[in-house]
Amino acid sequence: MDGLPTCQRPGHLGRVVVRDGFYGASPRRRQRFRCRDKVTRDSHRFVAAVPRLEAVDGLCETCENPLAVHEGPSAPRSYIYTAQEIAKTLIAVGTGSTYQIASEAARDTAGLRAVEPPLPRNGERAREYAPSGDLAANWTEVFGPVVTKKWEPASWPEVLILDSTSFYRRRAGANYLAFHVLGAYGYASVGHRGQLWRLAASPANNTASWVEFLESMPGTPAIIVADQASQIIAAVTAHWPDPATRPEIVHCVWHMANNAKAAFARHGIVPEKDPAAPKHELLGLLATAFRTPLDWIHFSAAVRVRPELKAVHAWLDANESLIRRQIGRRVDPLTGVERPRHESNGPLESAFAGFRKALARRAQGLTNRERTNLLLDLIRLHLNGQADERTYAKLVRAELERRDGVPKPQLTIRDRRTHPTL
Repeated sequence: MDGLPTCQRPGHLGRVVVRDGFYGASPRRRQRFRCRDKVTRDSHRFVAAVPRLEAVDGLCETCENPLAVHEGPSAPRSYIYTAQEIAKTLIAVGTGSTYQIASEAARDTAGLRAVEPPLPRNGERAREYAPSGDLAANWTEVFGPVVTKKWEPASWPEVLILDSTSFYRRRAGANYLAFHVLGAYGYASVGHRGQLWRLAASPANNTASWVEFLESMPGTPAIIVADQASQIIAAVTAHWPDPATRPEIVHCVWHMANNAKAAFARHGIVPEKDPAAPKHELLGLLATAFRTPLDWIHFSAAVRVRPELKAVHAWLDANESLIRRQIGRRVDPLTGVERPRHESNGPLESAFAGFRKALARRAQGLTNRERTNLLLDLIRLHLNGQADERTYAKLVRAELERRDGVPKPQLTIRDRRTHPTL
């Protein structure tokens, strides 16, 4: 019969294979087969390496083509859920859904929502129904690396933007630092579209944690864009100690301009609430100061003749030589060729904004560093527009075929109860 699997026992190639009933409970029954010798009629039962559920409606849910009863969706041997349902759950997790909500959605899709506990007997306290998020959490552990590996960058890009964001837990009415997420946004080369390169959870945001982050991937960028965080600059210097091969560090213009605005605010010079209102003269010059060397000269000269602006003078004294050098680097003085003009953390800040709210709600329970990094990888693919349910399902099926239908075991990534890694 067409479409039937072959028996994998040695010497059984070419034997007759027929359907031989089902195993499991409806509506999640799986097809069983019988392998029979054409001459001796000896036979035995077997199941496909990657089992398929019974095709109850006789149609493919995706393309509506007719299916034989044994051609239903594929599933891991030890799971009652299909590869497609696993893929759909990983997509939900990557878009910011909590493990609990994603797990309940998977149960609903399969018609297997968790049953509420029975009513309490005499003298017993009623137990609340608490839906579990273990399903999605465990699939993230087992199948997350399977789908993210396809889009995992091989090395650092030509232009690399670095920044971090922090998450907090609520305890005893106060907020406490939970962990940091170190992020990298990259451009493979000039003119290429940028993408989120890497996200990693870390218990600290210091030089050592950034060195570890940079060591996670080979390659040397030409340019690294960062704010003026000393730990990032120190990590770049430590990871690439040779000045001749070290990436050029470009400071984020947006952060520098914001710091200048904060200095002006100390003297009561702040932007007007009405965007249509005319700007203060100095704020107007600041808005264009980073465009060209001449624009910077005009801004600097206008500030220098105002000695009463002590906070702005202090900012200018600390940053002017750096800013002049950075504006001047945009054109190579020897060749006259323009260098990459990536001078802002904006793309990475936008990426942080894309998942920050969803992750902040869950920071309370994210205490395992490795599992959190697997979650961040799924979020990275979603933000890059690479997450696709059909592709995920194909990757899950390919992994099952490679492992004869048996996925990797769950709960292998665990912390000691009293020693969380985040």
